[in-house]
Amino acid sequence: MNGDGGPGAPQKLGAPQRLGASIKPLALALREQAAPHLGEVRRSLLEMRRAAARERPPRDARLRRFLYGFGLPIRVLRSLLADEEARRRYFRVLSTQLTIIVVVATAIALEGHRRDTWSGGFGAGLARAAAIASALYATLGIVEWFVVALSREHHEQLGRLASILSGAPPEDAEASPRIRLDIPWMKRKLRRKVRGFLAIAAGIPAVYLVSLVPFAGKLLYPLLAFAWTTYWVGVFTASRSAFAWRSENAVGAPAPFFMRVAERATSNTFLGRLGIPRLYVIVWRNLSEGLYPPARELEAQPYELLGIAAFRALLALPGMYLFFRPILPVASAHVLTTPFPEAGAANGTVSAEVAPIASYPKTFPRPASVPSFSDMAPLGVPVSAPPSSARGARAAQAIAEREAMELEVDLEASEDEEESLRRIERDPYQR
Repeated sequence: MNGDGGPGAPQKLGAPQRLGASIKPLALALREQAAPHLGEVRRSLLEMRRAAARERPPRDARLRRFLYGFGLPIRVLRSLLADEEARRRYFRVLSTQLTIIVVVATAIALEGHRRDTWSGGFGAGLARAAAIASALYATLGIVEWFVVALSREHHEQLGRLASILSGAPPEDAEASPRIRLDIPWMKRKLRRKVRGFLAIAAGIPAVYLVSLVPFAGKLLYPLLAFAWTTYWVGVFTASRSAFAWRSENAVGAPAPFFMRVAERATSNTFLGRLGIPRLYVIVWRNLSEGLYPPARELEAQPYELLGIAAFRALLALPGMYLFFRPILPVASAHVLTTPFPEAGAANGTVSAEVAPIASYPKTFPRPASVPSFSDMAPLGVPVSAPPSSARGARAAQAIAEREAMELEVDLEASEDEEESLRRIERDPYQR
């Protein structure tokens, strides 16, 4: 019997079922298209979890290169914690710093609200609690900066241990860390902050020109402004390593892409030859040329350095950044000194099997030659360009100056002795 409601009657589908039936073919088609990309993401995420050593991803695997940089600080930290002596030193230094930061910041934040009354209902109490939390967050960041400024030498030595244990050339000589207020270091950090701000701000007028494009200007301007800021975040990430400054004194090193575009635009267009655009490009160059070396490094290998920068962005909370501050320069050094696999080198990998610290010499030798740009990208920078204007270069320069002074004193003493001997030979009775 096939009447309405009988067992053989066709079932009517409701609106949700009809919508699902119409979406299912589209979802299957999207799944088939996305399957290769999802597989690549899955393989990259699995590689990030590996604790053993592995080579750097090839040049054409852009997503894997970004994820390689994102996971590199964790791998460097694991290499440091694999050594018992380094692990004890790491947690002793950072736990002491974190305790001081939390205690001092909490006392300062609560002192500012000590006289607040908690009467007035739930809403008023919630508002006061939010005010205290906001004050505590801001105070934590300020106190953290001062604690790091006082004890930064401990972080430098931890970074040196992390470099040795993870296979990167160390940038600092071994020294006994001290707690002191380094005024020249604070001035240098402030100058770098100001220089970075000016470098970003100098390009904003050029980025703003995109907003004048009809119809699409309002959409393109925020996208380009975000890309411009992201570019400089990658530059600052690279600049934390001494190897990012190896082309500072290189003759004929190319300018970053944005300056090449600006100079070409002012040379090949009628409006660009006018006085104001050319003057703007000159000012732009003067404000940003101090950061050309790390900018060249970022353009040579952007994905890895932007991956490290993305990992750094996750450490915005005070206290979290403290534990990775000695590690991030080492991660940048790995990126800058490890060739791509097609270059035929397998060095520079992060290994979980490391020798204890006691087996290393007290003065770990610096590399005889710094890997050149030709190992990573055809930028035309001479191979002999040494790293300069960085902590490691300053330490090496200080050692060289001290040895030169000692040699000069020895030579002067030898000359005085020879002159005394000659006078005695001329007059044997002279005392």
